[in-house]
Amino acid sequence: MRVPFIGGSNTSRSVSVSVQRTVNMYAELDPEAEYQAAMFSRPGLATWANMPTAECRGMVVFAGELYVVNGADLFKVSKAKLITTIGSLSTSTGRVAFAANPTQLMLVDGSFGYTTDGSTLTKITDGDFPNGSAVVVHMDGYFIITDPDNAGRFYISNLSDGTAWTATDFATAVRNPDNLVSLLVLDRFLLLLGEDTTEPWWDSGAADFPFESMESGLIEWGCVAAHSAVKTIAADGAVAGIWLARNASGDNVVMSYPGGRVSNHAVETAFAGFSTVSDAHAWTMQMRGHTFYVLTFPTEAATWVLDLSTGLWAEWKSYGIDRFRGAAHAFFDGQHLIGDYQGASLFELRFDQYTDAGAPLERIRDDRFISVDRRRLFHRRFELECESGVGTADLDPQVVFQWSDDGGHQWSNEHWDGLGKVGKYEKRAFIKQLGSSRKRVYRSKFTDDAPFTIISGHLDVMVGSG
Repeated sequence: MRVPFIGGSNTSRSVSVSVQRTVNMYAELDPEAEYQAAMFSRPGLATWANMPTAECRGMVVFAGELYVVNGADLFKVSKAKLITTIGSLSTSTGRVAFAANPTQLMLVDGSFGYTTDGSTLTKITDGDFPNGSAVVVHMDGYFIITDPDNAGRFYISNLSDGTAWTATDFATAVRNPDNLVSLLVLDRFLLLLGEDTTEPWWDSGAADFPFESMESGLIEWGCVAAHSAVKTIAADGAVAGIWLARNASGDNVVMSYPGGRVSNHAVETAFAGFSTVSDAHAWTMQMRGHTFYVLTFPTEAATWVLDLSTGLWAEWKSYGIDRFRGAAHAFFDGQHLIGDYQGASLFELRFDQYTDAGAPLERIRDDRFISVDRRRLFHRRFELECESGVGTADLDPQVVFQWSDDGGHQWSNEHWDGLGKVGKYEKRAFIKQLGSSRKRVYRSKFTDDAPFTIISGHLDVMVGSG
């Protein structure tokens, strides 16, 4: 019988219901393929450059250069990887947010605001500037920030100048009296994300204050974590906002606008077990037609990734830790670059890289339960259909098999079989003499420096009489 072995992480709060789990892999759907779907390794990390100081707090592309905040320092990195120190912030930890107009890049770090023209970093000293915003966006010539000291209030800069602010250039989300948490710009709309609700505003061009609330459009979902809110651009060009959401009825649901809930019960169960979610941060990236929403919970050391092209969630982990090392992302000079939360490296995400900068990239898939009307099944042979013969000349990549007969509470010892050295394209990875069970789930693991593509599973099984 065929066992699909394709899917996302969908572990129920009762593992007897579902123990599906995907780590460091993603599914790709193809209606013209033999089984219409396959699973591939997430891109690995290749060291791109090494920064002078450690722990990335944020990165962005501005005026053809890459800008990175590591520790307290702002650096400019050229396409030739020339690193220039622009200046130092007054803080050395916490997230940094960016927005830009044609001549200025603005930064906020949750305490202060700064601008740079690419040569020097200047703290905003205008007395009308409200310090303390965690987020900044740009729309129609204005920098826009939240005011943490005033519920629902946001400020705009003077036109085309992030250094100049006017005390009366503010407005307040009026549909619901909740504090503003974050901001998003989507097409022609400014989304004000409060604690419990979200309001769409638009630029009416009014002389006194250019932004106005849309009369219809209140969204009954607010935002849990300011830096979880990002704009997504799908492969078909569709633009949406996505964030870790809450409302007056509950929290920890991932929402998309337009759209709706994009998390599932399994992911939400995992989130509900976290003690801290307010520090969650996210980015999106489009790679080979897949738009990934990468959501990390630093306190909880967990990274969950939604593939918007399939709607499937997976876990991303770096070897030896429970989260992905990436702290920030930027698409620069045709490359997906990642800042490191552990050290000073800048990495490139590459599909032809099967390690994380030399550290093993562990790929795991726990599939669905196999059962037939609760009857005893005698498992003779299980084969994982994979792409074979694509290792290196001296490497016979090994698949690790395990299984559980008690709903994923306990797992068997590890059993190994090779995928074949280079050119051994007919090699088949399988295990046999597997005993019996009324309800079984199979696991595969792979850590070698080689591609790992799951096509399907195949089980030779005999159904018992009772």
